[in-house]
Amino acid sequence: QLSNQPTNQSTNQLVSDVAVPIVVYRGNVTSVVVSGLEPNKLYHMKLRYSGSRSNSLLSRSLRIMTPPLPPVNPTIVDLGPTNVRIKWYPPKFGAYKFIVQMKTGDEKVWSNVFNSQETLYISTTLSPDTAYAVRVLSVNYQGATSDPSNTISIVTSNRNNNDKDYKHVSKVDSTFTIECTNDLSIGDTILITERLYGKIINVSKSSSKESNSEYLGERTIAAHIVKDNYKTVRDTCLATDRPINSISSSNYRIVWLEVIWVQSKLNAEQFKYKTGEIIERKLKNLQEFEIYRCLWYQEKQRMRLEDEWELLHDCYLQYDC
Repeated sequence: QLSNQPTNQSTNQLVSDVAVPIVVYRGNVTSVVVSGLEPNKLYHMKLRYSGSRSNSLLSRSLRIMTPPLPPVNPTIVDLGPTNVRIKWYPPKFGAYKFIVQMKTGDEKVWSNVFNSQETLYISTTLSPDTAYAVRVLSVNYQGATSDPSNTISIVTSNRNNNDKDYKHVSKVDSTFTIECTNDLSIGDTILITERLYGKIINVSKSSSKESNSEYLGERTIAAHIVKDNYKTVRDTCLATDRPINSISSSNYRIVWLEVIWVQSKLNAEQFKYKTGEIIERKLKNLQEFEIYRCLWYQEKQRMRLEDEWELLHDCYLQYDC
């Protein structure tokens, strides 16, 4: 007998009372091939002896989780002499985490360079003028891996060709050209604006009194989106019966940004960030102003956020294995 073990999507807890057993084999040999299973699904298999007059009890459960499908569309987001950003999308039926493998053009053995639940791989240690091959594998909760994704080839540029337009404030208008306020995806390089307010405390001998907030100025930040809290957003929306999209999730979604540069006006100059610093922002605060992004290196392969989240829906679920 075989039964699949689903999970409660809102809590990631097992729902054992809805598993339906199915008889998949009757016979007198000691092996069987079961077909028609879903990828990335946990199945419980039990065996019993069936005689002409009586049947034995069911055996202990053998828990088998099918491997996931390969990841979809590994894509180059950004490429330089020594750095690369590669994004991919989860397969149908999901996965628990992902492995990135890489090799140079003359190597025969693939090396694991990344093992995580994130869908963005960042490397800053490549060699200039070098050809690399990259592929991605999906991994289920038991550790079984999928077949590799399609292999992408990257060739790093010359060491002297490391000048990216998004690094220059003077090239903002020609670089950040795509309005993406409701379509912020991990991997995007974005331009945001923030207004800063502060409170002035007046101190006297008899009392100290705090005045109303004072406008300090604006700052513009160019940054890479390196992470978000999708799992929290998904579970919160499911628990409150809301659709999982960029609009309904704006109150819950948080993004982590790697700062490229900051330009400040008026008294906001004292609140600058350093290049490479990681900052955290709520989406609803970012959306107070329009947000723009750069083109990806392979822009045509970029998915809309809602399409990506649809694929992520069955990812990261935990099973009692």
